[in-house]
Amino acid sequence: MHAIAALEAGVVTAPGDVRIHAIRKTLYGRRAICGAGPILGLVPGKFDEVEEHACPSCLALAVPNQRDVG
Repeated sequence: MHAIAALEAGVVTAPGDVRIHAIRKTLYGRRAICGAGPILGLVPGKFDEVEEHACPSCLALAVPNQRDVG
């Protein structure tokens, strides 16, 4: 689990993937926490500020107790 307020928001280079992913910094560069692929660029703001088009996998990995809801 990652602290959602600390994660950057970005998009990946995968064709047709227009979702906004949660990005973490590693020794090897920026990576999507869901493993979607190489990062194309960052989106202004943090991942917890994204209102639309958020990657559901990143959201599930970043939000604590996501399974307990509903």
